[in-house]
Amino acid sequence: MKASLTPMQMKVYRYIVDYHAEHGTVPSNAEIGAAVKTPRSNAYRLLQGLIARGYINPGPPRTVRSYSIVDDAGGASPSSKVHVAASDFVQKHRAFMNAVERGQDTEEMGHDVQAALQKLNVEVGGNV
Repeated sequence: MKASLTPMQMKVYRYIVDYHAEHGTVPSNAEIGAAVKTPRSNAYRLLQGLIARGYINPGPPRTVRSYSIVDDAGGASPSSKVHVAASDFVQKHRAFMNAVERGQDTEEMGHDVQAALQKLNVEVGGNV
């Protein structure tokens, strides 16, 4: 059973769910802050509270919109899983391309990109 939310956390959670339903992705901290009339830094803290209480799952670090909504069974919703997998792939691909441009050894990074692409392929049902 999930822990209860404060009124502000509930407001943020409802906004995230509604935004996700409309846009197919989750809102950024800035969008959350604007929607609930609080600074972006406070929106971040509210998101951390939702993660701690099991309402959303964290995604890859240092990426915008890097979290997913937890479904009623306690797992990430299918579209959220795709979003997290896609964000991970994009992050790894960018790092790989930057390393190529700098002439660095990219063999291990290439394997990471392939693994991220395979995970994304699984999440979208083999259509990548």
